[in-house]
Amino acid sequence: MPIVISGVTLSGGSQFYVPPALQTLVIPTNDSGGLTGWSNQSLAVVYNADIMSTYPVGSTITFQDGSTVIITMYDPYAPNYIDIFWDTPKNGTIFPITLSI
Repeated sequence: MPIVISGVTLSGGSQFYVPPALQTLVIPTNDSGGLTGWSNQSLAVVYNADIMSTYPVGSTITFQDGSTVIITMYDPYAPNYIDIFWDTPKNGTIFPITLSI
């Protein structure tokens, strides 16, 4: 018996791709507990190696106001902090931020 989803009919042997759930990480403050970056295209967060492996260059940062930028580079300073760089200048209060792939 075919399955119909919004006008699309799937019959025996049909396959379709369901993307994995969007992975996100909310970071409430910068590495020193503040709410700003250290330049208009960079910030520092407390060191966590999983950040770089889970959210590679090309991932998205969403700032507290809902605006977004693309991560262009990481500069890790283990075990203290990671600098994160992005493509479009952003000033003022930026935290909390959300990283997503």
